[in-house]
Amino acid sequence: MLHHCYFLAKGNYSDRYQIKTATKIYYVFEFNSCKIAVMEAFTNHGGLMRFKDYFLFKSKQELAQSFNAHWHKPSGEKDSFLKGYRG
Repeated sequence: MLHHCYFLAKGNYSDRYQIKTATKIYYVFEFNSCKIAVMEAFTNHGGLMRFKDYFLFKSKQELAQSFNAHWHKPSGEKDSFLKGYRG
């Protein structure tokens, strides 16, 4: 995740892919317990928390239930993959 943050800060993703909006990083974990552990480590790392708005997490089981809904921010707050999508 530190490497992702480094490249986010440098703007490499936006420059490379000609993206005009902020880049997001999505992580899908095979086990929910791994997702929770990584989210906890993320929130306990001061350097990573500066990038909290760019990361979303989901378990494989959650993904099977719904692709768009129930992504988790590092804080545990729920978010959606596509903003405003109701499908």
